[in-house]
Amino acid sequence: MVVALLLAVPGLHSVAARLTDAEPAWVIAGTILELLSCLSYVILFQGVFWRGPRALTARIAWSELGANSLVSMGGAGGIALGAWVLRLKGAPAERIAERSVALFALTSVVNAVALVVCGVGMGVGILDGPHDALLTFLPAGVGATAIVATLILARGARHLGPQSTPCATSHGAGAGGP
Repeated sequence: MVVALLLAVPGLHSVAARLTDAEPAWVIAGTILELLSCLSYVILFQGVFWRGPRALTARIAWSELGANSLVSMGGAGGIALGAWVLRLKGAPAERIAERSVALFALTSVVNAVALVVCGVGMGVGILDGPHDALLTFLPAGVGATAIVATLILARGARHLGPQSTPCATSHGAGAGGP
């Protein structure tokens, strides 16, 4: 099926040609890792939007992944699709917004940690790659700053309580829905 897709979709012929030169073990390993990544997202989505039926939240998560693959908007297309479906299913907008931000933060932390680890690792020479501080330590510092800032903001929001958050409403923040 994948081969047929690569040959049928215009513009993917070069991908098919490049795959013929690829090492099959690496293609299989990459495919397995991508499937594990997608499954991890579905499981994480179900954990964040835990009030919805598991089959529904799984379908929404898979749909978000598909939308993100088809519409290049930095992940916003998938989030918008998921929010739209959750609203159709009766979830309050406030809850969708809060949970979507949490989901985005959880999925982004992996990238930020990798940026810090790889940047420092290359900067000190443990990892192969450039050793220029502007290409290693600077991005690592930006990643570390983002992590620390997020933790500080999250801690501050927790101390403020739900009454002072913008998503709190008179009918109860986060009440009901997936």
